[in-house]
Amino acid sequence: MSMNNELQLITQNELCKLLNISLSTLWRWEQQKKGFPKKLRLSRKGNRYLYKDVKNYIENKVKEGY
Repeated sequence: MSMNNELQLITQNELCKLLNISLSTLWRWEQQKKGFPKKLRLSRKGNRYLYKDVKNYIENKVKEGY
């Protein structure tokens, strides 16, 4: 990735693809899962996630054994 990972943003669709989940599952996880990355609302249609937060979440889940 060419951008600094601290500032890189990913879309909801990119996050769903990365986690292999549906958009409805993403919405449910945002409400129910403790520690799930918070979305950044850039506009009404422009939700994004910080890549570093997503990466940390995945790494923590792997360490916990899911």
